Amino acid sequence: MAGKGQSDEKCRLRTFCYTKYIVEINGLLLDSHRARLQDTPFQWCLQIVKPLQICNPLMLEMLKRWLLAQESFRVMQRCIPLSCGDISMCLGLGGVGVDVEFDKNICGVVGSVMKDKLLTVENVINVIKSLLEAEFVDVDNVCRLYILVCFAVLYFPRNSRTISNIPFSVLDNIDRLSTYNWGKAVHTYLVKSLSRAFLAFGQTEICLSGSTTVLQIFLEWRLREEDHENEIIREALQLGHEGQSKKAHVDNNAASTQDLLKKLRKHGRRLQKLKKHMTELREEILSRSHVEDEEDGENVDEKGAEGVHKEGDVKVEVEEHEQEDDIGERVHKGFDLNSESDVAQFGKVLALQVIAPYDPQQPSFDSLEVDLMKLYNTITYDLTPYRLVANINGQILGTSECSGFGPANKVDNMAILFGASTMMYFERRKYSHVKRVAFNPLYTLFAPTVHEGHWWCYAVNCQQKKLYVLDSIGHSNKIRKRVDNVIAHNMGLLFGMLLKCGDDEYPIFEAECHNTPIQPNLYVYDCGIIVLQMMELWDGEKKFDGNTMPNYINDQLQQIRQQYIWKWILDVDNIQRQDVLQYYDLLVRR
Repeated sequence: MAGKGQSDEKCRLRTFCYTKYIVEINGLLLDSHRARLQDTPFQWCLQIVKPLQICNPLMLEMLKRWLLAQESFRVMQRCIPLSCGDISMCLGLGGVGVDVEFDKNICGVVGSVMKDKLLTVENVINVIKSLLEAEFVDVDNVCRLYILVCFAVLYFPRNSRTISNIPFSVLDNIDRLSTYNWGKAVHTYLVKSLSRAFLAFGQTEICLSGSTTVLQIFLEWRLREEDHENEIIREALQLGHEGQSKKAHVDNNAASTQDLLKKLRKHGRRLQKLKKHMTELREEILSRSHVEDEEDGENVDEKGAEGVHKEGDVKVEVEEHEQEDDIGERVHKGFDLNSESDVAQFGKVLALQVIAPYDPQQPSFDSLEVDLMKLYNTITYDLTPYRLVANINGQILGTSECSGFGPANKVDNMAILFGASTMMYFERRKYSHVKRVAFNPLYTLFAPTVHEGHWWCYAVNCQQKKLYVLDSIGHSNKIRKRVDNVIAHNMGLLFGMLLKCGDDEYPIFEAECHNTPIQPNLYVYDCGIIVLQMMELWDGEKKFDGNTMPNYINDQLQQIRQQYIWKWILDVDNIQRQDVLQYYDLLVRR
């Protein structure tokens, strides 16, 4: 990590959005020029009253997170696409119309106005000044040169002193500028520049052309309302010194007591209406999703089940469940933290739902005709260039995270996050609900934790308020015990807030060390793999030869590493599957 940080400090990023020139010209334009420019797609440039500053550390961080193939930014485990619509939103440009053609050399009316002058931004501004000082002011020519400067310093800036490769010819007819798809033109230009700059990582200086101002605006308008109030974010993104929250403009101290009481009664009536509406919605949802009989919903008789089958036009075969399905029965019980009746009567449960789960047909590994070992060795090789290999339900996984699943390698924290998220998605896909790693229906919550390269897991029985500690190297670590106490305290605070308890009524969790088999090799980073298995298998029952978890050997753990890679990449919902198989040539040729 230190080496990476040092290389980042040596890297210098250069951008070329010099909007100070637009500000300079805005101070020279007459009302006739402004009226003419108001009819063009670039009217918003007239509102730039001070130069737009670029936050280079932010640009460098966004460049690191750029994904070439997806034209997206990587944020945690998700892809945030940079689309033409985002460009249109940020710059006020249209998103439909004729494609813009770029001219390598100056031509058209602009070429005749500039004559034999060197085409630089400074020279264009000097020509604009001379036109404004003339007795007969050619409004259209001034507007053409103004838009040309906007092209060169805001929309299509490049690492060049002279202006070139700009759509000169389209400026001949100012009235037709609105017929072009400027949003697509700026987007294409910026995406190509981002991709070139991304491939230049490792050099001491990186040049990022294109409208880099868009990236700051793009990030700013996607921020949440609470992010706008964060002083650090506002300073980094130059959003000003004061928040934008409407609450900041309400001064209750200056209001009279009568006004405050009036406001309190008004909000109280609104709150009552909202609570009543929420109750009606909850009852309507329960009436649609639950099948209850006349005896307080203790059983679902055959007639009731037939009625549900008929209404949904879905046939459900009721079979005897095995032991692992017992958890599914418990989690079907409807416990709602938002319902006061459910909180007051914690042990009371509703009837079992009748579910027709979505379970897509997963092809077997053999039927896909994939070279599995080549897939595993290629994806987990440490020197494999970074590439996105899995995108399941918006959760993404790259080769850098997969390298941790190589033999005896350390599992990355982002891989654990991906594994936990996809496990919940697979559960929901198969059973139409999440059985594990969930607050609702409140059976078991898992919290994987890492400290100094070692992974262990906390399992919370939400109904019994018990916190179990699962550690593959035992429980003799004194530092971890201090972490256990902190986690137990925080769990009490969390559940106290969820259950709306008073300050003295918060539930108390005590960390209970639960013995599981010790990992076979303490000098190999198998703890992350075992934590993933704990979240999938552990339920407190001793069903593995008297243990709550299998007693793995080294060969089994290596096989599990391979199975995770195969399962994730070859999953039917992985939208990157075909791309990975073709790019790495993993299909078996007959």
